[in-house]
Amino acid sequence: MVTQIFQKYHSKENVVTANTVFFLQRVKSISPEIYYQFIDNLFSEETTENGLQESMFLQDGQNKKGGRSIPDAVILQPSYKIVIETKLYGEFRLEQLKGHLNDFSNEDNKLLLSIDENDMDEKFKSNFQHILNNFNNLSHLGNKISFKHITFRSLIRTISSFSDERDYELNNLINDFHNYCVEDNLINNPKSLMRVPPVGASFNENLQFKLYYNNKLHFKNVAYIGLYTDKSVKAVGKVLKIAIVGYDDNGLNILKVRDPLRPETKVGLNENEKSRIIGAIRSNEKQKRGWNLHTPQAYYLVDKFVKTNFNKISKGGLLGFKYFDLSDYGLVNNSGKCLFKNVDELAAKLSNKTWS
Repeated sequence: MVTQIFQKYHSKENVVTANTVFFLQRVKSISPEIYYQFIDNLFSEETTENGLQESMFLQDGQNKKGGRSIPDAVILQPSYKIVIETKLYGEFRLEQLKGHLNDFSNEDNKLLLSIDENDMDEKFKSNFQHILNNFNNLSHLGNKISFKHITFRSLIRTISSFSDERDYELNNLINDFHNYCVEDNLINNPKSLMRVPPVGASFNENLQFKLYYNNKLHFKNVAYIGLYTDKSVKAVGKVLKIAIVGYDDNGLNILKVRDPLRPETKVGLNENEKSRIIGAIRSNEKQKRGWNLHTPQAYYLVDKFVKTNFNKISKGGLLGFKYFDLSDYGLVNNSGKCLFKNVDELAAKLSNKTWS
């Protein structure tokens, strides 16, 4: 059973902020070392040699001579303050960011951090940097304030870069937050997204009827779908349509059909696609698995599934589904162009890669 720990309320900026802060709190709780690596990365060159983590050292005994009292040892951690402003759709305002500068005081390290789904407009960033420079020059509060903008995608990528397959609990947290960001359009790149659900008894039928189905009717547009079983993504297909379909004595009840990469285009199901859905429903009934496919299901229809072997190298199985950004695996470039010709080539390339 999968528990979703992040709230999901659409278009509510305060919830996005709360989920982001909660994510960072959980990262710190699970792995303080990785948390401080991330924080040091945010501050870049502004921190000391030891970063923001605690330093412990003994005092030199020879220095205890004289009239001044000197302790035996010192535990020291530089102070820092990060003021976070999250926005949806790049709706930052100069006056608001300028006002946040007054939230700092005498901290050793100060950072105003903005987070959005996209990179910040360069002209806007330049204008705010000019405001910040003037503020720092006139301030009497010691160390200067730094400013950095990141996307939700880069936030996840950076923290992921510090973890490995042994960080089981942290990787599950990162996956959960990534799923939340994708489904709430904080990461919106359907052309490079592959959704991977765990399948078991239905695997061969998925291949036969060239589809995947589940009863989660709130679906995300993705270009590809992979089938996970036995610690590996065993097949991958290009998604042509996603359909919400029920079934009764009168046949199929088609509620919605969408082209995932052209959601504004009106599409329907052809006879072949209808036949495959009916075939999957009847096969399920014949196998007597107890799944009620008469109720509406989300069907992901592909041109074909191609077998692959995209192995999970961390311990444990896949809990729930997982979104893969193919650009993280060198399969889509920065401009969104696929670096493979077709799904056969994608399957071959995935077989040479691993994930955790």
